[in-house]
Amino acid sequence: MMGDVRDDGMDGVTDDVTKGAAMHGAPGLAAPGLAAPSVGTPMDRVDGRLKVTGGARYTAEMPVPNVAYAVMVTSTIPSGRVRAVDIAAAEKAPGVLAVLTPANAPRLPAPPRPAGGQPAPPAQRVPSLLQDD
Repeated sequence: MMGDVRDDGMDGVTDDVTKGAAMHGAPGLAAPGLAAPSVGTPMDRVDGRLKVTGGARYTAEMPVPNVAYAVMVTSTIPSGRVRAVDIAAAEKAPGVLAVLTPANAPRLPAPPRPAGGQPAPPAQRVPSLLQDD
């Protein structure tokens, strides 16, 4: 029948989640055994109207003084070896602070090896950017 409200059997689950979250100090939830005021009730969003009308300012729109941007240039060859990189033109470009290559990038710490000194299995390996083998 149209308009019937059906029991989805989730009431107990919702109560358990609410109680568990309240026990762990989740904000906006009541103590165990009490109704949670924010669960299942509409809440006004202070910035809602600004967001939907395009008037809200987001973090990415905030000015940051002296910011530097990075651009990663990757290989167009999926499985190859870089034998040489000519960075002279990039270093001379206006505004460039540094050009990092595998030859001049700071070394990242090696991932820890399991007992026995053997390399980690492939599923546990961590890729390192700008590093040679």
